Amino acid sequence: MKKLRKGQKVLVLREARDHEKGWDNSWEPEMDASVGKVFSVREDNRMKGVRIVDEEYLLSYPHFVLANPKTKKQLFPDDYYKQLKKES
Repeated sequence: MKKLRKGQKVLVLREARDHEKGWDNSWEPEMDASVGKVFSVREDNRMKGVRIVDEEYLLSYPHFVLANPKTKKQLFPDDYYKQLKKES
C-alpha cells in the first residue's frame, strides 16, 4: 500500500466524520479551516491518518480526504483503511 512522502503537497478536499470508513482518529473543529487548502505532508501515520504542516496545528487527516493539488483527484480510495487492516 502506498504512503505519502514527507514534504509532498496535498489538498484537503472535505471534512470527515470521526472514525469515518475505519479511520482511527477524530475530526477536530480546527480542521474545518483546512478544507480547500494545500499543505505539505509531515508524516504518514497509516491508520491514524496523515499529519500535515500547518502554521497553527499539528493534526492528522484521513487519507481519503486528500487529493493531488493540481488535478484535485483523490489520492486514496474510500476503502483505504479496510485494505490496511487486511494487510496486517
